[in-house]
Amino acid sequence: MGKAPAYVGAARSRGSDPATANAAAMLEACGWRLVAVPAADVPPSALVIDAPAADGDAERRALERKRDRLRRELAATEEQLG
Repeated sequence: MGKAPAYVGAARSRGSDPATANAAAMLEACGWRLVAVPAADVPPSALVIDAPAADGDAERRALERKRDRLRRELAATEEQLG
């Protein structure tokens, strides 16, 4: 595709919002897939693109995702420890 790996994120930060089909094609060319999963199941390696929201909402959602991920990691660690 000839675009930098951060192309989608850079496009979003400039206010460009590619259509879903275009985003899927761009991501596929980079070895990614465009998928929808429940918010609680988003893996740490996922590229998360939040919907436009009121100020502070995006940061809050990011913090909630981080909290949920850390809770899952803690539960897995506690299970390993027995």
